[in-house]
Amino acid sequence: MVSILYISLLICTTSGFVAPPVGPRTIAPLSATAAPGDWEDCAGCRILRPPDGLPPRAVIHFLGGAFVSPEPTVAYRHVLESLSHRGYAVVTTPFAVDFDYRKPASEIRKNFAGAKRVINGCEDLKDVPLVSMGHSLGALMHVLLACLYPDDFVKDVAGVALVSYNNKPVEGAIPLFKELFVPAMAPLSGVLQEQGYKDALNTGQEIRRNIFGGMRGAANSIKDAFNLGPDGSFIPGVDPIFLKALDDVEAAAGLIDQIPDVLASISRGASEFEPSPSEMRSLVTSSYSQRSPLVLSFADDGIDESDVLSSILPPDLEAVRKTLPGTHVTPLAIDPDAKTTPLLPIPGRLDDAFSIRSALLSDANALVNAVDVYFTSVISAVKLPTGKDEATKRSDAEISSSV
Repeated sequence: MVSILYISLLICTTSGFVAPPVGPRTIAPLSATAAPGDWEDCAGCRILRPPDGLPPRAVIHFLGGAFVSPEPTVAYRHVLESLSHRGYAVVTTPFAVDFDYRKPASEIRKNFAGAKRVINGCEDLKDVPLVSMGHSLGALMHVLLACLYPDDFVKDVAGVALVSYNNKPVEGAIPLFKELFVPAMAPLSGVLQEQGYKDALNTGQEIRRNIFGGMRGAANSIKDAFNLGPDGSFIPGVDPIFLKALDDVEAAAGLIDQIPDVLASISRGASEFEPSPSEMRSLVTSSYSQRSPLVLSFADDGIDESDVLSSILPPDLEAVRKTLPGTHVTPLAIDPDAKTTPLLPIPGRLDDAFSIRSALLSDANALVNAVDVYFTSVISAVKLPTGKDEATKRSDAEISSSV
């Protein structure tokens, strides 16, 4: 059983498998009093508005990479919050991935349509430009969405940042997949389809939710007993971190919910993603129409396929190609000093002496800067359809000089 769990985790972290489908939530208006840094539910998505009353410059629709895509607000916290502080409202859509990529694409379309209805009902958001951003599998999903549903994901989208695009076949993403994993899972096909097995999984998930709920309730009771407010802390001068840590641990624990579906798919004989890499390349060549997409990769990334994507994009789209220092996991950088993280901040003297925080975040911050420059350019073009002013020209020059 341990070996099965190990195989499942390996599959989830190297390929396109993520959590079970996220169903649409009740569509309700956004809160007008959400605290800075607070993510709000938004019809099956989540939204983070700019802090401190900063007027939104644009709405970014973000999709995360494999394995972490069910919890993008946790996995990509630093990058997404940094973009929010630059004036962007960030909408994330958790999604589930099947061997058939069209299934999560349909789910994303449905949930994001609900989120757009909520956004269009907000005075501060309804008239701002819409842009898109995806990392790894999330970049591939944005490309697929643009090909399958151009009226929804191209027509009203000012630009898209495709970070670390990846479209490898199963054999390339999962070593020895057909030789090892398929034979290992095939005998379990009957077991994994039995209702008793599914009921046991549901019971386990419910127990986990009750445990975390009980811990959260106990922590709040203790705070109330000591008359500590929502921002009160047992350690003077240190932000309260236990409840934040509990939220993050619960999110991480929930990632294992994807493993049973991965096992079931393999046991049923699934052996390749659909569209296959060759079919995806043909689809991009014939159907992709988003103008001036930013195709961004990192210098030390062995699984990136941005060059392949750039080579098949129609030339008249005028794609922007950029390479930054970093690795495939650079967008997942964590800022230990952020108020929204459950980590203790780096002591000032230690950071001054060794520049720890700078080393942790320099590549991720370069990513934020590059994406911000690109979005500034495409947003300006939307606002000035008849021509470019000097600010737009400067933004274009910044992009061109950095490629």
